Amino acid sequence: MKNIQPDLYQKLSTHLGYKSSRRFLQRGSSIFSDVDFSGKSVLDVGCGRGAWSFWAKLQGAGEVWGLEPELDGATSGTRDKFNLIKKDLGLDDSINVHNLKLQDLFTDKKFDIIILYNVINHLDEDSVVHYAPGTSSHGNLVKLAQFLKSYLSPDGQIIFTDAGKVNYFSKLGITPPLARTIEWEKHLEPNDWMKVFSEAGFRDGKLNWASVYPLGRFSQFELFQRFVGPLFILKFRA
Repeated sequence: MKNIQPDLYQKLSTHLGYKSSRRFLQRGSSIFSDVDFSGKSVLDVGCGRGAWSFWAKLQGAGEVWGLEPELDGATSGTRDKFNLIKKDLGLDDSINVHNLKLQDLFTDKKFDIIILYNVINHLDEDSVVHYAPGTSSHGNLVKLAQFLKSYLSPDGQIIFTDAGKVNYFSKLGITPPLARTIEWEKHLEPNDWMKVFSEAGFRDGKLNWASVYPLGRFSQFELFQRFVGPLFILKFRA
């Protein structure tokens, strides 16, 4: 991980509401370990205020597109916050946020890296909720993965995170203390996504687990994550 501008990471983590830049740096490092952003074009789907769009840019990315749909008259001001952060970091127009859903993105441009941070399950919630291998829901998610693949350059990389469907506290009928708001029925297990993306033509699937601050790599194993999240990271090549 490049960290040649610590003051910018401090500013960014403050804008994003992290208690310290160390927390932000640990989360980013655990998600994007072994990802080389240098000169790459990046599409960040459901980018919010731009945490990982700006991460990519500070790590050397070339052009960065963030997608964050916001209804006319919405008061959240998410895209305004994105642009405020962009200005405060002194970044140019090679990084921008667009008021678009993925399904409304019409461009011939191909991206080297696509990021979906805790977004993949919301792109077709109905198919996720009713998912079963070999059914129409499975087919719908394969089509979604193929749609994503159509925006990747040859050998491009897609990186996404989400909570797995199984949490040991919830299986015991106990509300998980660190994941109280997660609607578990709206998530899939990483192995299900592996099947979907492999069938869609992706290759080199790699599964990791996110780190929990301040434990770092000591928290990046499945048994621990099944109690606190779990937050998995999947990476594929086109």
